[in-house]
Amino acid sequence: MVALRHLVVVVVIAGFVLAGVSNAAVLQLSGPGAFITPNSAANYDAWPELTVANNLYSAQGLTLSLPAGGNVPVYDWAGLGRATSSAPNVVAAVGMPGFNYSSAIDANFAAPITEVGAYMGNDQGVYDGSFRDFTLSVFDASNTLLGSVTVVANQNTSVDQFVGLRSSVPFVRARFENTDWVTANQGLSATFDDLTFSNVPEPTGLAAALLAATAILRRRRRAGQGC
Repeated sequence: MVALRHLVVVVVIAGFVLAGVSNAAVLQLSGPGAFITPNSAANYDAWPELTVANNLYSAQGLTLSLPAGGNVPVYDWAGLGRATSSAPNVVAAVGMPGFNYSSAIDANFAAPITEVGAYMGNDQGVYDGSFRDFTLSVFDASNTLLGSVTVVANQNTSVDQFVGLRSSVPFVRARFENTDWVTANQGLSATFDDLTFSNVPEPTGLAAALLAATAILRRRRRAGQGC
């Protein structure tokens, strides 16, 4: 009977967990200062222009990719005379030799996190009204969309608008996308700077935490048996 009760509790808990995956609560964040967890930042300012950005922060658990594949470059935005959240570099999915154009860039994380954000730009509405907004979407390990937030673009060509969120369900991929592409023949690309994200736990840290939890459970079981 006791075992049956335990089984029922496990099934109920599992049900809540599974329900949460498809019904994540997503809160829009105003900036890196709104993070409640310790975070890491990737600004890409330490590398020359057109360095492949895909794996520059892999040691911190972050890699970049394009939805259709290909390399994402570091781009000298300040060199174009445009403002960014931290000069000189941004990450931009620009179409040029060796790099593929894309209206979206994916940030992939080695372990699940709950908060992410970046400053976005390349709206360029001052010229043609192309991009009207920026959207950040997050996905779990099974590629299920957990939620998204959207910020209306100020169309000033600068990389200066923060797009960020916190999810009640951990995610492993965040897509930064220039959406509402009105002028179809414009080759504008997804561009962001100062990507901020929850610290990805190191594998050794995770293992230590699991071992500690196992030891606590064993001690509790032994204590229970001795009563």
